[in-house]
Amino acid sequence: MPFAATLGAVLGVGVTCFKNNLCYLPYYRKPWEHVISAGVFGYAFQWIAAKEDDMVRQIEEYYDKLDAKTKEKLQS
Repeated sequence: MPFAATLGAVLGVGVTCFKNNLCYLPYYRKPWEHVISAGVFGYAFQWIAAKEDDMVRQIEEYYDKLDAKTKEKLQS
């Protein structure tokens, strides 16, 4: 999880620098934009990683139930 937040923060700062570069502005023209984008991207990446973990857990539970049903039918 901390890796996802760090990666998101770095990407947020990179996107802001890229945006400023496209407009032919200095990279760090408005420093608060970098802080905001780092926070938003970091939170978004952390949220996505948590949702992915939840989905994997749900899929594993589903397959465990399915496997139990299949074994029950074979024994009957």
